[in-house]
Amino acid sequence: MIPRTERRLHMRHGCGWRALVKVAAVSAMTTVTGACGFILPDRIHYEWQPDTPCVDCAGEPAGAAMVGLAMSGGGSRSAVFSAAVLEALADRGLADRLTHISSVSGGSFAASYYAANPLSAACPRSGQEDAACRRAYFAAFGEAMRADYATDTILQQLVRPGRITSPTRRATSLQEVLDSAFLDGLVFGSLADSPVLLINASSYDDGRRFVFSNVVLAEQPSTYAPLSSDALRSSSFSLDGCPQPTPPDMPVSLAVTASAAFPPAFGPVAIQAARSCTDPTPQYWHLGDGGIVDNTGADTLRELVVRQVRHGAGLDRALILIADAGMALDPETSRNTRDLSLFTNNPGAVVGVAQLRGEAYAELFWARERETLGIPFDTIVFRYTDAEIADWPATCDDEREEAQSIAAHIRAIPTALDISDCDADLMAAAARDLVDRRLGEAREVLRLHSLDPDSVMRIAVQ
Repeated sequence: MIPRTERRLHMRHGCGWRALVKVAAVSAMTTVTGACGFILPDRIHYEWQPDTPCVDCAGEPAGAAMVGLAMSGGGSRSAVFSAAVLEALADRGLADRLTHISSVSGGSFAASYYAANPLSAACPRSGQEDAACRRAYFAAFGEAMRADYATDTILQQLVRPGRITSPTRRATSLQEVLDSAFLDGLVFGSLADSPVLLINASSYDDGRRFVFSNVVLAEQPSTYAPLSSDALRSSSFSLDGCPQPTPPDMPVSLAVTASAAFPPAFGPVAIQAARSCTDPTPQYWHLGDGGIVDNTGADTLRELVVRQVRHGAGLDRALILIADAGMALDPETSRNTRDLSLFTNNPGAVVGVAQLRGEAYAELFWARERETLGIPFDTIVFRYTDAEIADWPATCDDEREEAQSIAAHIRAIPTALDISDCDADLMAAAARDLVDRRLGEAREVLRLHSLDPDSVMRIAVQ
């Protein structure tokens, strides 16, 4: 019998040429990088000189209600889960109510796909035709999120071997793979106005969230205590006194790559920018995995709520939905495991320690803020490890034979840029279960946000 760890590798990648290429390429990259250092200079991925002033820049759109969806980091596990959550929301008529989508890392794959291929444009019909169109739309969406982006990126490296020794150049390979797979060179200037897209990275320069968006996110000091510290506010292309959206010619694929970039595997993404609207002297922004600062994507939405309420923008209610597929720490497994490869093979687990602590503080902080804003401000979380799945999918024959529960198996799905069919089917089932149960439990919350829970549930069963 194939040992369990080897069997998982066999199931995830098969034993064909793509798996052999992956193993050989990773070995070559490790050997060359370790022996020769970084041969090529690091890449500047984008150069930007702001307009002075930006007279045509529209600000963050104000409205009476926000319904935001946050898509967490978590590699392909999160990409598949986020797409399935969106499908479940669409089946309830809630996807059309979304005003904002905020994403991190793997969640940004799903967010950018949805922005590049809007459901409303793909399925403008009604009735049975609309239902059939939605099924076809989300089938294609799900397949795109299951693609083996790890192997495709490595193959891109092999075509351009000069990139192998430079993490910044390897980031360009991922960007090209995303464009080839589903983004097709889409730029921020071509995005629809709604829902507002917010792709989150982390600034390696000052520890702040860096947000790519198709709207202006003004950079301005705040006297309001929760946002008075720079570290607690997001940054963007807006410079002090010079509001700017993400440049209209910037590729969305580059923002997604920055959101997912995890050195030394690939990245950071580097942007050369002016110091201010009046000082063209260059400075350099170094951006990487958004999950380092906030792996849920929710803090950017919460900050927008605070800004709009405190600045009198007319917001009178806000609902944030969180599709959370971030890696779950498993203390029992960790304490009972002698093999240190548990951490060396999964460096993200080390980052997860800081994330767990940071998210605990954030929850306490935002719970207090919700009480002071004076509007209905609620959160519904779809946390993948909370799913209750009774039966293994048909694609999980090998896993079914193991003496492991479905819940334990789901917790062990790795963070990677590829995913097995079994794991993807489990994540999709988890999304359906969680949306069903959480919305059923949140009937009063839905009413507070002018969402008829009976109508939502009725649509779901049609």
